Amino acid sequence: MLLFLLSCQNKVKRPEALIEKQDFAAILSDLHLLESAYMTGKEVPDSTREAYLRDYNIVFQIHHVDASVFFKNFAYYKDDPELMNEIYEMVNTRLQIMEDQMLIDVEGGH
Repeated sequence: MLLFLLSCQNKVKRPEALIEKQDFAAILSDLHLLESAYMTGKEVPDSTREAYLRDYNIVFQIHHVDASVFFKNFAYYKDDPELMNEIYEMVNTRLQIMEDQMLIDVEGGH
């Protein structure tokens, strides 16, 4: 019983500005795409790191989310593995749809 009570005390509080799961999955999808674009290089010079951070903030601007709000939501969702799993299923689905569309466009000559 004591372990249960201690584990409850460490729960991350629900953020005041909660980002809905679908919206959070969209942000994560864009961030993962951004990260993969930058990870294709072998070395990351300082100028690339600066561009990466700038682009990270652009993703937040596109989704009308402040970085601090995003990270509070990330901590909240990460604290609930089932909920985070649901979100990453949405992320995987979104990325798969994007990949499928790119293949259709390439094969179709568009």
